[in-house]
Amino acid sequence: MTQASCDKGNHIGEIYAQTLFDLAGSESIIDVVKSDVESILGVALQEDDFMKFMISPYFPTDYKKDVAAKMFSGRLNELTMNFLMVVIKNGRMKYLSSILQRYNCLWEESHGYCPVNVTVSQQLNGIEIEKLSADISSAINKKVRLDVYVDPSVLGGIIIRCGEKHIDNTVRTRLSLMVRTITDRSQRREEN
Repeated sequence: MTQASCDKGNHIGEIYAQTLFDLAGSESIIDVVKSDVESILGVALQEDDFMKFMISPYFPTDYKKDVAAKMFSGRLNELTMNFLMVVIKNGRMKYLSSILQRYNCLWEESHGYCPVNVTVSQQLNGIEIEKLSADISSAINKKVRLDVYVDPSVLGGIIIRCGEKHIDNTVRTRLSLMVRTITDRSQRREEN
């Protein structure tokens, strides 16, 4: 996928998600639609054949709408179902995951959550993630949605990204800082 199509997908995802969020807000069902979004996203991410079918140019739009209606009948709010039908009708199913993930971001923002990404050297267990989330939440005084990434090249410690803030407390960074400090002190001594 080229950068241009990624940007187009992000732009389309943003527009559709914002529209769904605004419609849900006008009907005071933002949380209901959030639950629906999770259901659809679960199917979209787990059922590869469903998405291949929905994106395929070989099946007519009305047939895709019928299949989606049967799959989600009774499981989705009327607004969410109608929205899904519009996405299918307009041939935007290839952007569905982007749309739904962006809706989740809008929901989190409206509920005061701050997305935080942390990078660690090895997988954390559930208790460690909960504690880290609570510690960061306490430090920034906001609810946190924590995304944990494992990068074995991180020697130890943690990298935390929250909005524009970036804290690198890895062993590599601390060693680099110590070396720089020692080098700077040595240079100052030589100059005196």
